[in-house]
Amino acid sequence: MSYGPAAKQRTLSLLLALLDYGNDELVVEDETALERLRSQLTLHWPTDRQLIVRTKVRNLETLTQLAPGDQPLANAQVKAALHHLEHHLGLLEDNRTSRRGSDTWHFTLNLWHHRRDRAAIIKRFHDVWEQQRSDTSKRQTPADSTPGMETAPNTDDWQDLCRQALSTAAHNTLTTNALNAPAGLSFELADLYVPLNLVARSPDARSTEDEGPKPIAPTHLLETIRQQDMCRVAIVGEPGAGKTTLLQQIALWVLDHTADLPILISLADLGDRALEEYLLHDWLKIALGKRTVPTETQEALADHIEAGRVWLLLDAIDEMATSNSLTLTTLAKQMAGWLRHARFVVTCRLSLWDGGKNALATFLTYRLLGYNSHQHQVETVIRRWFQASPEQGEQLCRQLARPERKRLRSTIRNPLRLALLCRIGGQGQLPETQHQLYQQFVTALYDWKQDYFPTPLIERQHLNRLLAKLALTALTRSLFQLPLSLITQTLALEDLERLDRAIQLGWLTPIANTVGEKVYRFSHSTFQDYFAAQAIDHWQVFTTPQGDTLPISSPTWQAVILLWLGRDDIPDADKTALMDYLVTFEDGCGGFFRDRARLLAGRALAEYPNFAAGNQIIANLLRWRLNIGNQVPPMLIEGAKSALAESDHGRVVRALATLAQDSTQALFSRWIAAYSLGRSYEPDNPVAIATLSELLQAVRHINLKMDLARHLGTLVPEHPEAVNTLVDIIETASQQTIQRKAALRLAKIAPHHPLPITTFEHILTGTPSIQLRRSTIAALQEIAPHHPLLAAEPVTTHQQSAPKKRKTPKLRSQQRPLNAQTRIDKILELLQTTSKPNIRFSLARQLGQLQPGHPQAIAVFFEYLSNPEPLSMLKPVCDTLRDCLTPEQLPGMVSRLKPLYEEAIAAGNQDCKLAYCKLLWEWSDELGYPQFRECWHSQQQCSE
Repeated sequence: MSYGPAAKQRTLSLLLALLDYGNDELVVEDETALERLRSQLTLHWPTDRQLIVRTKVRNLETLTQLAPGDQPLANAQVKAALHHLEHHLGLLEDNRTSRRGSDTWHFTLNLWHHRRDRAAIIKRFHDVWEQQRSDTSKRQTPADSTPGMETAPNTDDWQDLCRQALSTAAHNTLTTNALNAPAGLSFELADLYVPLNLVARSPDARSTEDEGPKPIAPTHLLETIRQQDMCRVAIVGEPGAGKTTLLQQIALWVLDHTADLPILISLADLGDRALEEYLLHDWLKIALGKRTVPTETQEALADHIEAGRVWLLLDAIDEMATSNSLTLTTLAKQMAGWLRHARFVVTCRLSLWDGGKNALATFLTYRLLGYNSHQHQVETVIRRWFQASPEQGEQLCRQLARPERKRLRSTIRNPLRLALLCRIGGQGQLPETQHQLYQQFVTALYDWKQDYFPTPLIERQHLNRLLAKLALTALTRSLFQLPLSLITQTLALEDLERLDRAIQLGWLTPIANTVGEKVYRFSHSTFQDYFAAQAIDHWQVFTTPQGDTLPISSPTWQAVILLWLGRDDIPDADKTALMDYLVTFEDGCGGFFRDRARLLAGRALAEYPNFAAGNQIIANLLRWRLNIGNQVPPMLIEGAKSALAESDHGRVVRALATLAQDSTQALFSRWIAAYSLGRSYEPDNPVAIATLSELLQAVRHINLKMDLARHLGTLVPEHPEAVNTLVDIIETASQQTIQRKAALRLAKIAPHHPLPITTFEHILTGTPSIQLRRSTIAALQEIAPHHPLLAAEPVTTHQQSAPKKRKTPKLRSQQRPLNAQTRIDKILELLQTTSKPNIRFSLARQLGQLQPGHPQAIAVFFEYLSNPEPLSMLKPVCDTLRDCLTPEQLPGMVSRLKPLYEEAIAAGNQDCKLAYCKLLWEWSDELGYPQFRECWHSQQQCSE
């Protein structure tokens, strides 16, 4: 903790801001903002020397922004200033009953002088500060502090350490630089970085991205994270989508815009160590550049974490040294304890995140979108890459713009693939599949390095086989790191002699471990997948269980299968045989792995588009995606959406166009097909526009007309028919609620149209309805944030919104806290005396939290599932059952739930069918095909 001049000035700024605000002497330019703050920041003067404050940190941050003269304080700086007022100056008395994790601050300032004697307070502040300042803190001023010495670094030095760690770990350059190095190329983040939009993912898979949240920019995400006291965010995407690059950008943004400390960790580097151990030992050694770390420094880092000043940016959950089914659960456990006070931003491959039970499902989840389909971002990257030879870049842009390059344009929306295409620079024929793209890059890399490390053709083949063996070994063992001992077991002696050449060429990268044997990894996980695909000669490998995994149903194997299908040296007959297997596979255990195989077949069409039954695959995926028949489980709706997005682009466009024009289909199926076609697959598609226009003329329900007009106007901004429809609704509707909804939609598709503003003004000046005023104010704020009417409304609107009351703990539990076993015994006693389902469920949930997997808790859950009344409890019971099970209990749960699931199907009980299906889908992912199938046919029951 720093006690230097900067910390002193920030603490004084906060103290004076509170003093002036409490004395009603704060002079601000924005009186409206000050009035808005009054409802959030409550003060009370019991005496002229005591000021009681109750508020949240973000409101104190706002106060310092309004105060004139001084630089505003960031969230972490406010917390540090409060710490100094309490511990260094003795001014602050903390009145909170619980400090850890508390969002609301309640404290008393005990002033040295009368509240109006500002000059005396300032003078005493300076005197006490310097008097209390320890010799240690004096040595930590910016003038003469040295990070990593015997004393812990101060606040400013910690930021320098974070910058140093980012630099040491090469986190400030693009991840593709490892692949460019043999040719002498290297790019900084700023050289090529083009921000990719993200889309928030709803936990309800039935709400689609087409109809749900709009894409947001990374800067919006960062502001969202910054405003949250307990941040938990996940960024997901396919391999090479730019997850690591975005995490690097977040780290730099935190350093440039806040006083917080970003720590970027590649989770593959953890190995078998816990996150806590890695932070306090390995990361500090890297940041300090020292062999040992003083205890004081470790404790200082822990203090920063507990104070909420650290952003733990954890990259690539999918590369952790645990099996896929346990990876998310393992990390969730390591985030508990004192580490929970940190802000967490994690990245993960989409296949693992959506694979099954997700212990991090409560995280705010955002999916990285690719470069936009209008080619604008793609061409921007190409021109930046070839800025030294502009004509070569323009030539590549022209080649990509040709109609026959539609599939390749879809492929290179992925940032890594676009970088590889730029790296080979359009040399020779442009690739069509992912495999061809990687293959061309492999060949080019050997050519680039030929002058430095001559590699004859036969030697290249040896190296490729060596890399293929290592990649397949890593794949079958679910590894992303290769210890030297495993390498020596895998390779023959003559291959071991080529290991150095693989490192020199950049295929393998040594990992800087602080302890233990040498460890290596592929320069990018995608190339591990590529070389693993090269090692497989027969398609039957994918259909044969590998240990406890069936490759065609495993997220880890999926990318390898797709790359294998793109190989030119594999006969079409073998590819067709594998595709036939995928679309006819029957798992014999409820269809959970059968459906996964169908989803994989849809993705596979992008790599093998010549499969004869491709249209049937797309048609089946569309049935799932559109939930035709209203009986498709949410997992399949979400899975089909992802599979279609990654499938053969041309087939999907044609299928959507056919469905949109089919008048025998339901209105909503045609509607979603047309909107998806024009929004996600082919902007300006005439079929999409014509279909929405036709449906708009056909529907009569006013809400449907408004939404159709909005979708049509989204595809074609200011579309006359959409605009006229909304104008007509505004002018003819008798209900002001309808007018408001139509006006907001009109403002979004025709931003310059005057009618929305006049409509909102008319509503606000005429309606007495508080609810309608609130919603209208929100709409006006969205489209015209500086409108004069907003100046008078926000305070009134906010005052009407009563804050949610916190639940008060029962007095008995406060006075006599019971130990876990006593509580368990009490719950078991109560379960014997009550028969009401809701009370029994509540008791069983508490029992499962106190002792996960308690047989009596599970018995109560299944007691309800056998007779699910009332139905409103179905989802809570299933969620609680899933969360309180131990891994060892899953096999018994499968055989126990199976008959209930089959009964629900036979009885046509859709609610129970979907709820049980979701549980079994997650358990099938965790157990894997061989074990799940065995459990499905077992008569074993979980012991009670």
